[in-house]
Order: sequence, then C-alpha cells, then structure tokens
Amino acid sequence: MKNLLIFIIKHHFFLLFLLFEVIAIVLVVQYNEPQKIKFESVSNTMYSQLYSATNAISQYFNLRTINEQLSQENATLRASIEDSKLSIEMHSEQVFDSVFKQQYQYIPAKILNSSISKPHNYITLNKGRRQGVEKHMAVISPQGVVGIVVSVSQNFSKVLSILSPQFKISAKFKKNNFYGSVFWQGNNYRQATLSEIPVYAEVNVGDTIVTNSFSNIYPTNILIGLVSDVYKSEHDNFYNIEITLSTDFKNLEFVYIVQNLYKDERDFLELGEKTW
Repeated sequence: MKNLLIFIIKHHFFLLFLLFEVIAIVLVVQYNEPQKIKFESVSNTMYSQLYSATNAISQYFNLRTINEQLSQENATLRASIEDSKLSIEMHSEQVFDSVFKQQYQYIPAKILNSSISKPHNYITLNKGRRQGVEKHMAVISPQGVVGIVVSVSQNFSKVLSILSPQFKISAKFKKNNFYGSVFWQGNNYRQATLSEIPVYAEVNVGDTIVTNSFSNIYPTNILIGLVSDVYKSEHDNFYNIEITLSTDFKNLEFVYIVQNLYKDERDFLELGEKTW
C-alpha cells in the first residue's frame, strides 16, 4: 500500500493528465454523434479481433482433450460394428436364434515414439498392463493396420510395426477373397509386398487389400493398402504384387489396441489339432 501511494505521489501530474484525457474522450464520444459511431466501430473491431485471438488460443490448448475424447468415441464405435462381433447361430425344428457376441474390444492409445527408417521399426504407446494391454495384441489406426504389441510394462507398450521384415500378416483381396501374405521389404515406408496370389486370380492396380479371418489377432476387413503394381514371377505361377500401405506412419498420432476376447479359445483348439 505504501509503495502504491509513493507511486501516485511521484507521478500524480501524469496520472491527472491521463484522467483528464479519458474524461475528454468520453465527453466527445458521448455528445458527438459522428465520433460516437466511429468509436463504436473501432471498439467492435478491436473486440472481435481480441475474441478471435483468445478463442484460437483456447481451441489450441483444448485439441489434446478433444482428440482423446474422439479416440475413445471411435473405439466404442469400432467395437459395435459387425466385424467386431462373433456370430453364434442356433438351429432346430422349433427354434432359430441369431446372436452376436462381442469378439473385439478397442483401447485408444497415443504414440509417444516411433521410427520408420530403421531395419526393424517400433512404436511406443502410452497404454500398458494397467490399461488392459497384453503381448500379441493387434494395433490399428483409423487408416488401417499398424503392427502388433511385442512387450508391455505397467503403463507403456512397445509395438512392432508393419515396417519390419519379421512382421507378416495374412491378407485378402476385398473384391474376391483371394488371400496371401503382406510383408515389408525394408525400402519405402509406404510400400509393402503381397505374395502367394495365383496368376489365375483377377488382380488390378487400385484393388483393396484387407485383413482376413486367418489372423487370430486382427478383425477381418481392416484396411492394409491398395495394389500399386502387379507383375508375374518368372519362377512360379504367382504374382509379385506391390501395395501402397494405407497407414501413413509419418502422420500417425493416435491408434487402437485390439483385444480378441476369443483368442485363447481358438489358439487352444488350433494348437491342439496340430498335436495329432
């Protein structure tokens, strides 16, 4: 308080001048219509610019919250689509009942670190064991296939991306269900190879490649990419097919970790059959 009084006493002439200036401006604006209109116009312009600036700043700082909310909503929507449910049908002479049971659940996650130019590329996510993440869970994005979880801590997980030679995924043509395997050859982060497609299959540039039911990790019909080049191998009766990956790993921020609720049951059955 003492410092404020000292400041006022020291600068009282200047403060008094400012007070008189404000009073004069108010009187001029109040009792002169042209000046009043001009003042209102200028003040409205300044207010709108200030409001736009503060609103833009507020929206920028809210983007993270909005993106997380959208990811959670999209995860819920993905879980509700038909490809995320298991069809169980019961037939008898008197009863016909078709029931869809939830097969896949989705955990939204944010990418903390990733690589695209190494021989083996990995992605670090901000979700781990505490959030329900386990090894061998699939990872997808709104654009398509991303990779598979290979290690998990309490709050983080490490994903082997499709941009790794050891990553191989069963795939099919969306238009005719011919199936093969997609793998990365280590060159272009947007390109991969589809193999094991016989030459009698109809293949065209632009065809859509998606996941199939052979995978016990990925839901069916998750986009992998589009055919970009096709040529026949000289050594066998299969096509060599190049595809453009649908996921742009340079522009990837949010993903979904996929939990197959029936994975253990199917693994147990299929591994049991191999022992015979």
